[in-house]
Amino acid sequence: MRHIKLIILMVLSLSMVFGYSKNSEDEFQYYFSENGTYVAFKHSKKDNLDLLLSLNDDNTYTIESIDFVGEVLYLPDCAVDGRYITGIGINAFREMNDIKSIRLPEGVTSLGWRIFSFCPNLEEVILGRELREIKSSAFWGVDLERIKISDENTFFKLSGNSLIERDTGHLVLGTNQSVISSDVTEIGDCAFAGRSFETFFIPSNVQKIGTAAFSECEKLHTVTISEGVYEIQDDAFLNCYNLENISMD
Repeated sequence: MRHIKLIILMVLSLSMVFGYSKNSEDEFQYYFSENGTYVAFKHSKKDNLDLLLSLNDDNTYTIESIDFVGEVLYLPDCAVDGRYITGIGINAFREMNDIKSIRLPEGVTSLGWRIFSFCPNLEEVILGRELREIKSSAFWGVDLERIKISDENTFFKLSGNSLIERDTGHLVLGTNQSVISSDVTEIGDCAFAGRSFETFFIPSNVQKIGTAAFSECEKLHTVTISEGVYEIQDDAFLNCYNLENISMD
């Protein structure tokens, strides 16, 4: 009996040291990643939102997939165990056809290629405080109407219903409601890809139009380009099937 008590005490001690608990929020499943290392995954469930998360090296999470039904998706800043969410995987929004508005966690720093291209009905995106990078085709084919961003974001700003890098004047993301403001110097790659406006005016303060900037704007029929533009990159108006008139002002 004495030996049995001793063994029980040792097991309890180890459980306290290593955090083993059947009901612990830190119950992970481990899988091999592409580079041969283990990656820890877990679910974070609350109400009708179920997130599959991968654990990052800095003890924060990346959202890998989302199980949600509805039109307005509010993603929390933290998982149910309190760890911050700082990343979103490339397939996180796959087949989310009903989503019209998405609020991203404040801690997310980057949005990857075509990350929202599986959200054909997305109209509004609300961006967070720590966002520093949006890959060029993150919103490819999304008929975006509105952008909002945290007032505390020091890298991006909103101007003329467009998202602009504060230091460079580089317009990285535009909407159907965008009007190019006087502080824009460049329209970025894929910035307006897939929007549904019919006419567009590019003022003289813009010097460069990026690759595929207006690609697949299928309703676009008239573009006015002011004399300040000195560079138009490849495929700037790719697959704009109804574009009939490009005038140089």
